[in-house]
Amino acid sequence: LNGLQRTASQWDARNAHGLMAAIVANQLPLPYAFELGNEPGYWQSNKWSSLSPQAHAQDFGVLRPTISSVLGGSAPLIAGPDVALVPGGGEAAYLEAFWSNSTASATPLVDYCTIHLYPLIDSSVAASYADFYNSSKLDRARTNTRAARHATPSRIPLWVGEGSPDWRVTGSLGRNLSFEMAYVDMA
Repeated sequence: LNGLQRTASQWDARNAHGLMAAIVANQLPLPYAFELGNEPGYWQSNKWSSLSPQAHAQDFGVLRPTISSVLGGSAPLIAGPDVALVPGGGEAAYLEAFWSNSTASATPLVDYCTIHLYPLIDSSVAASYADFYNSSKLDRARTNTRAARHATPSRIPLWVGEGSPDWRVTGSLGRNLSFEMAYVDMA
């Protein structure tokens, strides 16, 4: 769901409400989960939004009752905030700020904390075959996952919502060797 659809001070759930109503009206299968936004740590740096992690967290507080009001007891799970964990990024700090006002709540903001892992990204250089054997580069996934686990309340499982060794891998290496939605609560 588009996390940047906003009224003056909060997420505007009308578009999501319409999507969910269409799912019900057309008797479509329910999705496994809904996410609100994608890679929110880049929203400010790309000048798409000045939304803070705390405000983004509050928006998830609007999402859960929206889902319940339209879909009732069979409501899908909520996943997010879908931060990109890349070498040198500040996304663990984003997660800490995201969770800062919500750890005591009986109902979690999300059912799964989703993260993105791209462990072989090095500035503008695409990964090489040798990188797939470079343990220090591959260990970045473990380091970033541990940082996310540390920043996220222990009762919330981590999921990789998007990722690959390096999103720029193309050509003879083939497809993007992706590992979408892999459970990584291993840190």
